[in-house]
Amino acid sequence: DDAPAQRRWEGRLPQPLVHKGLKLGQWLMHMLHDEDRGKLSDESKDSLDALGVRWRDEGAPARGRVAWETNFGRLREYIASARPEGDAGLKWEWDGDVPPSYQHPSGTDLSGWVREQRSRRRRPGRGGLDEGQVARLDSAGFRWTTLGERSAEQAEEAAWRVRYRALEGWVRA
Repeated sequence: DDAPAQRRWEGRLPQPLVHKGLKLGQWLMHMLHDEDRGKLSDESKDSLDALGVRWRDEGAPARGRVAWETNFGRLREYIASARPEGDAGLKWEWDGDVPPSYQHPSGTDLSGWVREQRSRRRRPGRGGLDEGQVARLDSAGFRWTTLGERSAEQAEEAAWRVRYRALEGWVRA
């Protein structure tokens, strides 16, 4: 356990810090990670804010809601840059994907962020996307399934139609 003379609160704790038998440093690190992934409840975040928890160090990447807004802006930049040159007056629709090879100038793995949003939408409640985030992604032309998933779905639909038509032909014969 830490001695009172060793205590110095600056909004973070060293990970190995133990106080009254509780691994507080490790616990706080988990809270920081939960906030980063959007899994920390507003009530818990507000309580930790009131204690002066420092959510990120200066120069560190943005976390939580700030990171989502930042990456959503980067996605909109990508969509604008993906538009083919010379067709400003033509109707163009983004395919809803970011190739894994694309690297945003900030170094952000935007393809990974897109995959994470798809995964988060499948998780209702804590850690999932809120309605506002879903609506904003929808308005940007976001596709909630990957190109591969869409291809598989299309193949299944085509196979179903073939079988249905065969059944229909058999029933009406």
